Amino acid sequence: ATLIEEKRDSLEVFAKDNPELYQKFSADLEKLDGNYKSLKQELLHSPNQKLVVKAMVKNLELQLQLISQQLTIINQVQQFKKDNQI
Repeated sequence: ATLIEEKRDSLEVFAKDNPELYQKFSADLEKLDGNYKSLKQELLHSPNQKLVVKAMVKNLELQLQLISQQLTIINQVQQFKKDNQI
């Protein structure tokens, strides 16, 4: 999960320039993170741990994909602002 944490840190850098966008992005990530934590708890008691682990891996993949898309959007917004400054 360290790659996800690094990318989250990158998102936080943009928070001051785009607070509303950052807030929306954070909410989306928190949902996935909450699901991951639920799966982690379920893993302790599940008779089918292999299935739960697969779901956990998929969740982390989705988090990484989402945060990468968010960083791309932020970069595009910044580029647009830069290109349209007079």
